[in-house]
Amino acid sequence: RETIKNELKNLAEIEIKQQENEVLPPSTIRNLEIFKTMEGEKGEAFFSFFDRTITPMGKRNLKDWLTHPLKEKDEILKRQEVLSFFLKNKNIMKNLTNILRNTPDIPKILGKLEIGREHPREILSLGQAVVKLKEIVKIIINPEEEILKEILIYFKEIPEEIFEINKTLKEDIPYLYKDGGFIKDGVSNQLDDLRKLKDNSSEAIFEFEKKERERLKIPTLKIKYNKVFGYFIEVSKGQIDKVPNDYIRKQTLVNAERYYTIEIKELEEKIMSAEEKIIELELKIYESLREKIKEKIKFLTAFSSAIGKLDALLSMAKVAEEENFCLPLISGKNELKIIDGWHPVVAKLVSLPFTPNDCILDGEKSQIMIITGPNMGGKSTYLRQVGLICLLSQIGSYVPAKEAVIPIFDHIFTRVGSADFLHRGESTFMVEMIEMARILRGATEKSLILLDEVGRGTSTFDGLSIAWATVEFLHEGRCGLVLFATHYHELTNLKNELERAINMTFAVKEYKDKIIFLHKLIEGAADRSYGIEVARLAGIPQKAIERAKEILFILEKADLLKDKNIKKTLPKQLFLFDEENPVLEELKNLDVEKLTPLDALNLIAKWKKEI
Repeated sequence: RETIKNELKNLAEIEIKQQENEVLPPSTIRNLEIFKTMEGEKGEAFFSFFDRTITPMGKRNLKDWLTHPLKEKDEILKRQEVLSFFLKNKNIMKNLTNILRNTPDIPKILGKLEIGREHPREILSLGQAVVKLKEIVKIIINPEEEILKEILIYFKEIPEEIFEINKTLKEDIPYLYKDGGFIKDGVSNQLDDLRKLKDNSSEAIFEFEKKERERLKIPTLKIKYNKVFGYFIEVSKGQIDKVPNDYIRKQTLVNAERYYTIEIKELEEKIMSAEEKIIELELKIYESLREKIKEKIKFLTAFSSAIGKLDALLSMAKVAEEENFCLPLISGKNELKIIDGWHPVVAKLVSLPFTPNDCILDGEKSQIMIITGPNMGGKSTYLRQVGLICLLSQIGSYVPAKEAVIPIFDHIFTRVGSADFLHRGESTFMVEMIEMARILRGATEKSLILLDEVGRGTSTFDGLSIAWATVEFLHEGRCGLVLFATHYHELTNLKNELERAINMTFAVKEYKDKIIFLHKLIEGAADRSYGIEVARLAGIPQKAIERAKEILFILEKADLLKDKNIKKTLPKQLFLFDEENPVLEELKNLDVEKLTPLDALNLIAKWKKEI
């Protein structure tokens, strides 16, 4: 408002949305890696896979749909209907894609137009796009789908002023358009005359000279030009008696007289100022066109929004077709059933075939799934996979699964991965607890909650206690459907305590002292995390691996959680690097000849204690 004083008609009214009312809080958008991975990469994020749009408006529309899922079943079903229509009519989908291709960024052009910073080339691209897009009404004829009916309204009722763009502007507009040459012939008679005058100035002078010779019967009359006098009429001395009164003497020569008339001065002025007037008139015509288009900005904004919706719907249909997604059934009950679901991005990135998994929950018998299993077994991927499938269902998309029944969630909460906000004085554990506080305070019976390794950022006792209490809180409060991945195997005992808790684990196969991750979710609980095996795969030195196995054996035998004197039970540390042995050093420096039998016995007793 301070810099642009006029009303900006291309800007929609600001819509204020309370974060607590949003289905996806910012942490879920980050944790599901929708727009960028946890490492900050965009190329391997979900949106880079899901986005098949071909217009800037479509891309923005799809981003908006992903960050603002629908809450009404009817709205979800309307989008599903359109996708199903496209998948049944693939020729229509192909033809629409061809028409939408190369559509310019209409909102960006309108924004520039509002503040007077557009280039005529951009206005021309707008006009050309509208003419091309009008053909959409010939491809989609009398659709039954409500959304398509709403979209087609804008393609059927395009104002005539928009079509004036192509009638007015040349296709080869110069970059420096203020020098003229970008308005078509035939737009203005005055402009056409000026161009003819500029292009045919010598012919205009010749015609004037011919006309004067015939009028005055002076065959020797000539029209000449010099920089001092400009254009003038020269008549020989013998013919000056035929010169009319409207001739004004300019100069007298020995053999001739030079004159000018008002008409030739007007012609001269026209010739000399034609280019300047051409530029002025072209800019005036363009300004008139601009004003006409500006009056239609409200329509063009809605028109571009319709393009964005159509492109986003086509994009989702393409993904469904190309990736073999299924159409989910939207349930009115608090039940979640995903059969053979997969993570669409991970499935593309891994070299081996991706192992699909089921997810079956309901609010009555299996509200909370406690997931245990080895590191690298697939727990975090599984949580993100379920989150993405539910999100896609709620924007009206097909989903990566063989079969799916999915309810409408009021919130999708996630706590996956870790992050430090040191600039805010928040550690990894503090961030985790802040997010958990928001989840526990905001979750309802209609929420989906995905939790990974709650409590891992603090001590074992504190972490286990927090994780245990969190599961109990979510169960007692019936706080939605919960997937709870953990390394605290003690939590699997909650199945016996909580009636709506179930245990699931990721299967592994042991073969010749090695493990094979099967990435298959099965019923049951893991008895170990296979952390040492993962450490070996990561390249930890063998000496450290052997020491870890030795400590693990003793810890498991002594039951670490109950033995407060565990350090006393651990054997002496095997160092990764050789350390000086004090007994050996003392033995090396011992003078045996001066040693008495009693001294020898005392030393042996001393060394025995030290060893």
